[in-house]
Amino acid sequence: MGQTTVSNTALGSGVVGEFYSTEPQGVRALVLNSANAALNVIGSVVTFVADEDQEAGVAASTRFAGIIGFPKILAREGLGDVTTIANGVVADIINKGYVFVDLPAAADKGDFVYYSDTDGTLATVAPDAAPPAGHTRVPGGRVEIFNVTEAGIAVIYVDHGGDISDSTGV
Repeated sequence: MGQTTVSNTALGSGVVGEFYSTEPQGVRALVLNSANAALNVIGSVVTFVADEDQEAGVAASTRFAGIIGFPKILAREGLGDVTTIANGVVADIINKGYVFVDLPAAADKGDFVYYSDTDGTLATVAPDAAPPAGHTRVPGGRVEIFNVTEAGIAVIYVDHGGDISDSTGV
């Protein structure tokens, strides 16, 4: 007799820092240079270091560089969990595409995505709501593919050449 019910309706669908799909993607290798290397976490937003086009760090400037991606670079056979990337390491920074990220709360498809100016973490708000204090809009950033019913993994769209205006028109 075959399966007649589904007991797990919350199946995993992705890994933070990986692409959701193969639709147009953008990645740039940059040297990480954050004031606090403990913030170099997969899925965090980095900005370009002032006057350095090949370096990016969490809260390094106001110029968006992208999202730290590709957690498999942290895998080390025989070693314990590694959750951050050291400064001075070249990392792949996602600047375009549909990306799995970690969101702190529920969100609806179409909500705008912002990043913290101090720690690079993400936040979302409805397009007609005021942006969170101390946050900047991710270029083109919006929740896509799935509504998010609680904090956790979600898909957002990011486009380094995309719209950064928010509900205030800024």
